[in-house]
Amino acid sequence: MSQSNLKFDKKFFCDLWHLLKPYWVSEEKKSAWGLLLLTITCVFGEATGGVMYNYFYKFFYNALQAIDKWKIIYALCFFLAARLLLTLSMSGVVFFGGLLSIRWRRWLTKDYLKIWLHNHNHYRMQVLTKNIDNPDQRISEDLDRFTTQTLHLLFGPWMLLQSFLYFISFGYILWDLSKNFIFHVGSSSLKIPGYLCWVALFYATIGIWLINLIGRKLPSLDCLQQRLNADFRFSLVRLREASEQVALSRGEAIEKEKFHGLFDLIFHNFMDIVFVKTRISLFDRGYDYLSYAMGFAISMPFFLSRAIGLGIVMQISSAYGAVISGFFTFINSFSEFADWRAVIHRLTEFRHSIAALPQVVDQKIIHKKHDISSVLVSNLQLTLPHGKKLLQPITLEINQGEQVLLSGPSGCGKSTFLRTLAGIWVYGEGEINIPNDAKVLFLSQKPYLPLGSLKELLSYPHSAYPNEKIDEVLILCRLEKFKSQLNEIKNWSHELSLGEQQLVSFARVFLYEPDLLFLDEATSSLDEAAEAQLYEMLKKRLPNSTLVSVGHRNTLRAFHERIVDVTADLSVHDAAT
Repeated sequence: MSQSNLKFDKKFFCDLWHLLKPYWVSEEKKSAWGLLLLTITCVFGEATGGVMYNYFYKFFYNALQAIDKWKIIYALCFFLAARLLLTLSMSGVVFFGGLLSIRWRRWLTKDYLKIWLHNHNHYRMQVLTKNIDNPDQRISEDLDRFTTQTLHLLFGPWMLLQSFLYFISFGYILWDLSKNFIFHVGSSSLKIPGYLCWVALFYATIGIWLINLIGRKLPSLDCLQQRLNADFRFSLVRLREASEQVALSRGEAIEKEKFHGLFDLIFHNFMDIVFVKTRISLFDRGYDYLSYAMGFAISMPFFLSRAIGLGIVMQISSAYGAVISGFFTFINSFSEFADWRAVIHRLTEFRHSIAALPQVVDQKIIHKKHDISSVLVSNLQLTLPHGKKLLQPITLEINQGEQVLLSGPSGCGKSTFLRTLAGIWVYGEGEINIPNDAKVLFLSQKPYLPLGSLKELLSYPHSAYPNEKIDEVLILCRLEKFKSQLNEIKNWSHELSLGEQQLVSFARVFLYEPDLLFLDEATSSLDEAAEAQLYEMLKKRLPNSTLVSVGHRNTLRAFHERIVDVTADLSVHDAAT
């Protein structure tokens, strides 16, 4: 093995350990270890039943050869006991292993959601780490596959634990059966203790070496296939979310061409996988079938010389096949190992990307909370991700209850300044001080409407409000026609126009009553009359709330006390009119 491959294997086992460890030392460790112990016990039961089944061959065929009625009956009873133990043990593995799998997945899902949603990591990953694709798939699918495949590889039929037990048990049987075999060559004789076991070991070793040679490309192909499938699915979801815009712009042809291109990548990579798996399957099946014939072939000379009976021949054949099957775990599950390895890589990459977020950017923007009533911005210099400066240095004070409009040409950085105040933009340096325990709300141009009832949408992201207050706010925001649909669960982002969605955002404002309110073109889809009505209600119902707006309509100037040009030099004074 080369040094590079050795390092890769060390890294893989290190990544695997960091994925495995947390759950088994968590608050659920007692139930986890209990279910694991029960599953292992059932696997031992399977191995015991398999050994009993092997001895049935000896008892039954020797009884047949001797035409002994009572021994035949005894062998059949022994067979029923072995099958009962096998059946109960296999059912136990399915039940306890399945229960452990779903509990493990539940814990990992909560853990991954926690780190993904913490400190706006879901947003920062999109901005800072472009190499991470489809985090949703990694949480929803890869965690499921990791827990399922890990337990299957450990406890599944002819997987690691069962194969190890079969290899030890049946290897001992082969050794014991062949410990006194003597080869006669002319006038010489040769005794090889446990020679049947050595033959099986050599046969399986050759198979493992060959299957590694045939399937060495499969892990990387499987990993690429997962990424390509995720990209294709994500593009389909994007079209579904923007179906109206695509239809209006007659973009179906270019979208179809794009989908065909993405699927062509899936097709060609999958064909490469098929060719590799076909070669593996041809070798696997042929080698597996040959192993059963080998069991008879290596024992037949001793049977013909009457050194052993028919029952021993059948026992050797069964035991030889079991040893080879046990040793062939790696061969028979090569594709599963490759897919499992790809899943581990994707989950580890996800965690590493989140862990590296604070290191990607040297965070020099300091956010502080004080017992003050104003928002204070001191020497704030914003930059783009590659370091290019954005806007002039900003030193700004916004007093409690003040209404400030940020002006400047499109694309100059007004929305980025709001994101910085919200704490999700981290490029730049300076200091921001906001009132301690202030209730903050940010409205974007296109509101987020999660799946759920209209009542849940209006309350998002806080707990439900009393129906009386919701009814009042619906009237204020011209949404009273939806009063009878409050408890209906729909895809509201498709049911409501963009203007109505912005009205929902303002309904959230009047329900939550924030101390600091930031509006990023939050009325751009509303007519001027509706916009004026909403701003008038903000002044009337939230007189002590601080308001900072971004917008391009001249009509907005009438509803703000100050207009700040963010393109001017604000390092010393405010640009106000």
